[in-house]
Amino acid sequence: MRRAFTLLEVLLAIGIIALLAAILLPVINGAKVGGQVTAAISNAKQLTEAALLYSADVDGNAPPSTAYNKKEALRKVWPEMLKQYVKSDALLTAPGAAPVPSRRYSDRGYLSWGLNADTAVNSSGCQGVSPDGVPCEGYRKALNLDVLPSNSVLFATTPGGDPEQRYCGHEFEPNNGTRELDDASMSPPLVSDKDLVKVLPMLPCTALRPVYARYGSTGQDDGRAVLGLLDGSAKAFTSKQLSAGTAKLVWRLRRAKG
Repeated sequence: MRRAFTLLEVLLAIGIIALLAAILLPVINGAKVGGQVTAAISNAKQLTEAALLYSADVDGNAPPSTAYNKKEALRKVWPEMLKQYVKSDALLTAPGAAPVPSRRYSDRGYLSWGLNADTAVNSSGCQGVSPDGVPCEGYRKALNLDVLPSNSVLFATTPGGDPEQRYCGHEFEPNNGTRELDDASMSPPLVSDKDLVKVLPMLPCTALRPVYARYGSTGQDDGRAVLGLLDGSAKAFTSKQLSAGTAKLVWRLRRAKG
């Protein structure tokens, strides 16, 4: 006759299982985050390559993150302008983010990859560079990529969501951070591993457009953002690294000198 388990044995078994789960769960989560970062780096490289191919076809000019004066609604944001260069629409969604509903201008906020807003064009926008702390709604002349340093940031992971809720995921604003460096072009933008659109409800979309360090987010800026750089590479950095400027990247492209 089989002996029944005693209460002590059952409790001991439950304790062992709980201990193993506590040990393995961080490992499993870490592997998941690592896989997402690897996939995001691949996406960023492909998006950057698409932007560079576009640029080569238009005399070195960058694809605009937003083309405010375009009559066709579809071609007001970069995904449609890069359509022939992007291999798959799946690249428009950063790994781990919600899928993009469509390429329509009205759905631009749902994008989780943002193109640097210093590429935006607007015939009534800024003439030269954005005043410190006052981001421009586009610039009057297209940005030429041929004169920029290779460590210039083109793409970055962004928070995506309903545009009616102040999300502008299709671009990130490089001029919304505090200027702390001698070289203004390297002053970092707003970046966090928290969704700042939710955290800062008093600010409009135009004052936000942050970089989102979504991978491995702890709420303490340990999460990583993935960036696509002008040299065709893509890299991941923690929010702390980017905010401190230790990544040595050029963000404010209109102020950069090649």
